[in-house]
Amino acid sequence: MYLRFVVHTKDQDSGHRVGLFHVIRELCEAKLVSAFEEQQLLTIRDWFNENLERPDAFTRSRKPHAKGSAISWFKDSAK
Repeated sequence: MYLRFVVHTKDQDSGHRVGLFHVIRELCEAKLVSAFEEQQLLTIRDWFNENLERPDAFTRSRKPHAKGSAISWFKDSAK
């Protein structure tokens, strides 16, 4: 089984729900959160970066709307 962390908002091009890391970046860059909230969000992002390996392979979709984007899934067995 795989897990994906998403929010309710959907990507305009693909129609898929937007992922957690995408939203963290957008909220922080647009200054839509307080300094405290930004720090909390960056702490969450950093935890994932420190505790999960980045994929060494990436398969691109042939669908035109997916050009230059990716959807990340996590195995439920990840440690």
